Amino acid sequence: MAEAPQKTIDCLRRYLAKVNTVGSATNFEPIMKFVGINNSRTIHTWLNGNSKPLGPKLLKVRYFLENQGNSIFELEKLDKEVYDLGKFIAFGHLDFTETIQELGYKSVDSLLDVLLGRSGISDEKKVKINVLLKKISKEPKSDQIPRASLKTLPPEKKQSEAIDSSKDYQEQISPEFEEETILLLKMLKKNIKLLNPRLANLISDKVSAQNRGVFRDRAGKKLVSELTSELGAVKLQLNSMCSETARNLNLQKCETGGQK
Repeated sequence: MAEAPQKTIDCLRRYLAKVNTVGSATNFEPIMKFVGINNSRTIHTWLNGNSKPLGPKLLKVRYFLENQGNSIFELEKLDKEVYDLGKFIAFGHLDFTETIQELGYKSVDSLLDVLLGRSGISDEKKVKINVLLKKISKEPKSDQIPRASLKTLPPEKKQSEAIDSSKDYQEQISPEFEEETILLLKMLKKNIKLLNPRLANLISDKVSAQNRGVFRDRAGKKLVSELTSELGAVKLQLNSMCSETARNLNLQKCETGGQK
């Protein structure tokens, strides 16, 4: 039976107490080296409860304890993308300066709030994290590269391979492009779900024509008009993605329309 996840501080003190019973200060060296501690007195203050790890040290402690075979409660709660990003940073394959620049965070503290589970993360940031981690994974690897996340992933969807005999070469969909596009589609679906009841209310008899006019002016008639056109194009593209038959029919319609 798998051990239930433990909070970081409880797991840390249990680990340190176990190591301390051996009676040799050198037994603290693995955690000291990984976390970046030069004085064993810091370890003893953690052990006796006089202090606890904070900031970057807390992040490293969590991944160190997990690497020792422990299930850490705070890590279990993280989104997969955040978990993987924290692991790469903890193992030294990304630094905080590089990461906040790549992801657009204002400071190390704001990034740490996410990595330590104190604040959430947008779908847009998840896309950026995936792109960043894939870029790092493609660089020359060492034995210390963190293993892939063990967190539950959504079932893989097989990519259909339609054959176009009119072309000798077909562009391959990169994993980055595929993952980003899927996330963007999920974001679109979520926003449409939020917009539908609001728009339904705006065009209903509950709202006067005068108030609708005020809303149009504030939102901008150009914005509404552009969205109508753009969503129409997206609707056609999504319809074409439903099947190869739908794709071919829509392409034929476009070609026929262009010849008129």
